[in-house]
Amino acid sequence: MKITSAPFIATLISLGLASISACATSSPAPVSSSPETALQTNQDVEALNNLTAITIDAGSLYKQASDIAKNTELKSELLFLSGKRAKLADELQTKTASLGGAPTQSGQALGVGHRAFTDLRGIFENNEKVAAAEVLRGENNLVDEMSKVIANAAVSEDAKSVVRDALPGVQEDRDRVQQLSAKFNAKS
Repeated sequence: MKITSAPFIATLISLGLASISACATSSPAPVSSSPETALQTNQDVEALNNLTAITIDAGSLYKQASDIAKNTELKSELLFLSGKRAKLADELQTKTASLGGAPTQSGQALGVGHRAFTDLRGIFENNEKVAAAEVLRGENNLVDEMSKVIANAAVSEDAKSVVRDALPGVQEDRDRVQQLSAKFNAKS
């Protein structure tokens, strides 16, 4: 049985995205020479690995969604975003390693990601307008998580630098998705 109620589906996806964000795990950083340095490195690695896991999941979900999107403009945007999220994940992993941490190589819990994709597939099959809105919700979540890292006093300026440098591009991506979502809303 397929549930086609857009609010219900939107709620399922937002719960999946929230679960993905909440499930972030980080690899422990190597022991440093002082307790203060070790604590700082651990906080930096945890923050960067959380963002890395979110971007890996987003890129994977966008790629999978592009495979089922029927609208060519939406399909193209999803492929573009998938590539951008893979590049951002790589930048975050590189920074994590440069800080002496073990960068995460995968997204969050596979079950949560699979459920989110299953829900996303249902959205695409029923309503690309709702799907575009959910992609926008995911991009808004990423912007919010990046802003939290930048505002976090426990994260070093060195770790924040990669996030601060990437944030304007992610915001531009989000704005493009917002325009696409508005276009779908205007068609209804």
